[in-house]
Amino acid sequence: MPSDLKSKLALTTIGRSLRILPRADRTKVVAVVFLQIGLGFMDLAGIALAGVLGGLAISGVASRQPGNRVQGALDFLNLGQLPLQKQALILGLAISVLMVGKTIVSILFTRRTIFFLSRRGAILSAVLISKLLGQPLQRVQERSMQQTMYSLTAGVNSITVGVLGTAVSLVADLSLLIVIAIGLFIVDAI
Repeated sequence: MPSDLKSKLALTTIGRSLRILPRADRTKVVAVVFLQIGLGFMDLAGIALAGVLGGLAISGVASRQPGNRVQGALDFLNLGQLPLQKQALILGLAISVLMVGKTIVSILFTRRTIFFLSRRGAILSAVLISKLLGQPLQRVQERSMQQTMYSLTAGVNSITVGVLGTAVSLVADLSLLIVIAIGLFIVDAI
């Protein structure tokens, strides 16, 4: 199967899966995706500070002044006049807070998103069961018992948690890569 056909199929599957959710729930899922994208900027800030700390450490070991970019970043952060040890301490703490904080917030939102999608899957299963029970018996018996059970339980879970939950995580991870790549490209294209 050609890769562009696989991409179209994946996007179609995600779009169709999103359409089973009510509009308010779709808005919440999209908001979580944008929040995850925003969290990528915390990683970018942490990486930038790690670069400043690395440059500061190299200049400190060589007993010379930091380079223009490092000094500009230190001045921007109001750390330019502090001793080297305090600069390194503050930068290290800031890096830790940014990176660990981003990870914790990301884990919490991913967890809440999966729980949210699981609850929506349970609601959808209940709605489908009530619609099934409202149909004539002959219509219900057109499908095998296994098909019906799968459609009402594992099928719904596969759509809500499997497809949508994975799509949210995938978009968050891809956006993180894009944010970091753009940030690195802005700093130094080579």
